[in-house]
Amino acid sequence: MVTAWYYKESEAENTEPHQYSPSQPVSNEKLDELGVLQWHFDPDTEFDKIDIHKDRFPNYKEKLGIFATEHLHDDEESRYVLDGAGFFDIRGKDEKWIRIHVQKGDWIILPA
Repeated sequence: MVTAWYYKESEAENTEPHQYSPSQPVSNEKLDELGVLQWHFDPDTEFDKIDIHKDRFPNYKEKLGIFATEHLHDDEESRYVLDGAGFFDIRGKDEKWIRIHVQKGDWIILPA
């Protein structure tokens, strides 16, 4: 399952965890309250392969840059991690930022 924590602003690259010390974890119940749905499946045995890899995906760096700036979606956003890991940042109802760490097999749906 995913892990999440309150995001700490810093000069570090956006690919770094941006965690407080000690960490300020966000519970699965809190993510539920925000409408973040989550599951975990083994992509090697439970899903057909879909491959969006940086070496084969057109304009990969440009697409990645979109994720580094705040943006809104009119619809739910569904992400399934076939391999590797990454972060999704969301703004909580209290205006605090939450960083969600996803790894291979994690599937999240973020609300509109």
